[in-house]
Amino acid sequence: MTIILSLLHKNLGAMGVACLVRKEMDLRTKFHLNGGNRIIVLEVLSEPPLCLVGAYMPVRGTTTRQDFQETLDEVAEVLQTFRSSHITFVVGDMNSSMKTRYGNERDKLLEKFVNKNQLLHGQSGECTYIHSDMISSSEIDYIFYSKQAKDIVSDVTVLTDYLNVSDHRPVIAELKVNKCTQTEGPKSIEVKPKWDKCNELSYKNSIRKNLGLFPKDIETEFDFLCAMGHMTSVLKRAAAESIPGHKLKIKIKASKCKIWNEKNR
Repeated sequence: MTIILSLLHKNLGAMGVACLVRKEMDLRTKFHLNGGNRIIVLEVLSEPPLCLVGAYMPVRGTTTRQDFQETLDEVAEVLQTFRSSHITFVVGDMNSSMKTRYGNERDKLLEKFVNKNQLLHGQSGECTYIHSDMISSSEIDYIFYSKQAKDIVSDVTVLTDYLNVSDHRPVIAELKVNKCTQTEGPKSIEVKPKWDKCNELSYKNSIRKNLGLFPKDIETEFDFLCAMGHMTSVLKRAAAESIPGHKLKIKIKASKCKIWNEKNR
């Protein structure tokens, strides 16, 4: 199967990082909690196994050199964890460039990080960021990969011919992997309620009955999270009590791994 990496900057989320996985890839991917709020770690159960580290590096002007270096150190720690067992990638908005050589401190830190971790990139120097003045531009978005990935990475491209509302251009790469080597056991997934079978009166009564325990004084972030958790539980319970045969979760078996190609995408 062909996996497409795409760096799309929407300026949403806690620190500008997000990851979208195709539905058919769900059982073949794992998210890991390594790193801080600027890093996403995704493991792909393929042959060879992949570790994709998405990072949004601290921007100049609002963060310090130390912030930048600490984020690089977090990424390096993830690479160290997966290096011996996976082919590793670092992708995202680096807020620094491998192209410029004007003594910028953050550019030098990025270059040092790339060299130390023996990372490569297949970009030509084409700009990935265009300033709002429509004059200044730079290459700051990258797909870095370990030397072991050279044979599976192809067509690293900066997209320019498309409708875009961001000041960043998407960078995409095609990764060609052969097949899975393992499958997971049964996986629990939440089931979408069949609202056409819902007893509306029973649903409303269940909410009224259980909503009475909803906390009234919400002052802290913890109070808010507890209140939202309670509300979610109330709604799920109401669905279970008012829809005949409704189950909150069901277990599904992982599909048997096949050769990943255009036919089995």
